Amino acid sequence: FVEELQRNDISTHVTTYGNALVAKQAMSLFEVEIPTVDSDASRQRTVKSTTEPQKIVYGEALVSGPISFIGLSGTDNSDLYQTIVLAGHELTDITDIHMDDVVITDAQINSGSTAGGNVTAGTFGPKDSNTICTINKYLGLASQTADPLFVSAFGNYTAAHRGDGIAYLAMKWILNDDSAETWEKFAPSNVKALVKGKPVYDPRLDTGGYGNNPTDQLFITYNATAGSYVGQGQNPALVLADYLINSTLGMGISASKIDWNSFVTAANGCDVSVVVPNSGTEKRFTCNGVLFATDSHQKNINKILSSMNGNLVYS
Repeated sequence: FVEELQRNDISTHVTTYGNALVAKQAMSLFEVEIPTVDSDASRQRTVKSTTEPQKIVYGEALVSGPISFIGLSGTDNSDLYQTIVLAGHELTDITDIHMDDVVITDAQINSGSTAGGNVTAGTFGPKDSNTICTINKYLGLASQTADPLFVSAFGNYTAAHRGDGIAYLAMKWILNDDSAETWEKFAPSNVKALVKGKPVYDPRLDTGGYGNNPTDQLFITYNATAGSYVGQGQNPALVLADYLINSTLGMGISASKIDWNSFVTAANGCDVSVVVPNSGTEKRFTCNGVLFATDSHQKNINKILSSMNGNLVYS
């Protein structure tokens, strides 16, 4: 842990405390932060900005983000194209889309295809048998392809614009005589997506032994070879471990410094099934929400801990 603090150019503070560092003192080193307004609005608002904080999504959450590309094409500029960034990492799934207060269910988007596609039913479904809305979904894979609709419509949007490691929506809205009434009536200005967040390492599934496989490559190849070690992204203990060891979005602490037995015990405790009156059962603790990369590690870790009433100890 101390080595990681030194790596982050605060070795002067570490030397001052020496071996007497304890959890509270260590975490206090991260108190300086870029302020953000953490609310439903800040997580779910579609914005036009070049300086938005990167979102880290765990569990299930409703999120929006900055418009990263916008353009007009077609006859009389009838087609509006825009991409909206949802998260700065791979997501497990993108399901329902909210156009302001109107919900387009996952099933209404190309029959629930993971990649999205034409909206086939509902408020923004076809008018006079003509598609008026297309929503393509990109989960943020390490090497994903550029959206073909955008590549074909714009000369400055090429096959190189893949958005590797970035989860986003690519949308095409068509305004014509058939769809004009719909777009004028609803005129959506805020597009949100219900997503299942970042896949996380689960040591309980690791037949090679606790902590032997939680590498960055594991998170990147979630849908390929690493699937056998990937657990539910809603378990607070596993989410905390992910944030601690991830070198891209988290603290980048070596996996060898994690007491995996304690994390397994906590993960099992979170997964205990409890009875909910008149609603069956549910897991005791789950973690569903958004962290901001501009917040301090202390703030983000405390958010995760709050979802299971937990404590993080450095020993």
